[in-house]
Amino acid sequence: MSKEHLEQIKGVVKTITFRNEENGYVVARIEPEGSRTDRTVTVTGTVKMLGEGETVVLNGYWVNDEKWGRQFRVHSYESVTPSSLEGIKRFLASPLIKGIGPVLAERIVNAFGEDTIRVLDEEPWKIKKIPGISPKKLDEVIAGWRRHRSIRDVMVFLQSYDISSAYAAKIYQEYGEDTVQVMRDNPYRLIRDVRGIGFIKADHVAMKLGIEKDSSHRIRAGLIHTMDECIDKGNIFIPVTKIVETAAAALGVDADLVDRSLTHLEKQKEFTVEEDRVYRTDLYQAEFIITRHLDTISRTPRSGGAPTGEQAEKMVREIEAERKIEFAAHQREAIVRAARSKLMVLTGGPGTGKTTTVLGIIDLFRRLRMSVLLCAPTGRAAKRLSETTGMEAKTIHRLLEFNPHTGKFSKNEGDTLGAHAVIV
Repeated sequence: MSKEHLEQIKGVVKTITFRNEENGYVVARIEPEGSRTDRTVTVTGTVKMLGEGETVVLNGYWVNDEKWGRQFRVHSYESVTPSSLEGIKRFLASPLIKGIGPVLAERIVNAFGEDTIRVLDEEPWKIKKIPGISPKKLDEVIAGWRRHRSIRDVMVFLQSYDISSAYAAKIYQEYGEDTVQVMRDNPYRLIRDVRGIGFIKADHVAMKLGIEKDSSHRIRAGLIHTMDECIDKGNIFIPVTKIVETAAAALGVDADLVDRSLTHLEKQKEFTVEEDRVYRTDLYQAEFIITRHLDTISRTPRSGGAPTGEQAEKMVREIEAERKIEFAAHQREAIVRAARSKLMVLTGGPGTGKTTTVLGIIDLFRRLRMSVLLCAPTGRAAKRLSETTGMEAKTIHRLLEFNPHTGKFSKNEGDTLGAHAVIV
């Protein structure tokens, strides 16, 4: 949502109803400034450092939740030092500031009054004058306050560069107190380190930070972005001249600088250049691994043996009689080859009879008492395959039991699918 469509409310945090410590998501009740009654509003969002008693300025928009009713969803926020003594007490006593509980918060505020926040910022050692504060507790309070201010300063810094509070929380989680330095040195690290941030967003932040247009960090990130866009279109490689020209035009820099960065990425093994083609190295290596596996499969004898050509031909004729159809010569050849081969690729344009051929292959496999699994790259394709064959078809990811948390497949050479044949 653009800034011009955001609304703003200012108020005091009365209660934190829910807080997710891992991602910083919060549900809180805010008393808007100028409210003549004790009316509070519910606010939700990733506002990592929101604490009871503090005064905040929230930017966001109103939503009507079916279950919870009207809420203010926070896009970004800014903390304002609490102005009332009661607000300061509640703020210091909140769980966000380690080492200060309700009792100590009251003692500190009683000792320093409205000057409390300044004392904690500039002269925290003065707290040792409060009765019952041991040297250990003093160190704990100072460390807790400094950590709190450090996180808050980082969040304000990030939000000042149009980074939403949700992404700001993720970035702080990744870099901690080094966040500001990392951002100033190379904001393009965000692309690799923080899920959900791509080149366009990182580049926008970099420009606001004053990173030069011809920065090597920017050009390398732009090259990787150009390659990723190429891959998203289904390509494994891109010609050298094309990636250089495309990236140079998109970044508004000289092709020589792009060429230099391409050489650097090749040395860093991010890219692999072979003749006039540029690959992303992981995909280049994947092609070799796939080739090796396919070669191994094709050379490995079939368990149980394969039917002879004559046996397979006889079965195909039986299938034709049963289905009351007659396969074309190339369809019959494909069905027989599927029965006799460990691996086969069936290809052809629309209307060339691939679906009928697949049905013939499945029928032949059944006659050979082979168990068959069907899968396709997408849910839609799997559904279409299922409707065509009358058998269950899954996506490749579901068939191989992909785990999104680990990024790995449960089904592999150690835990196989347990089928005689797989049709993809």
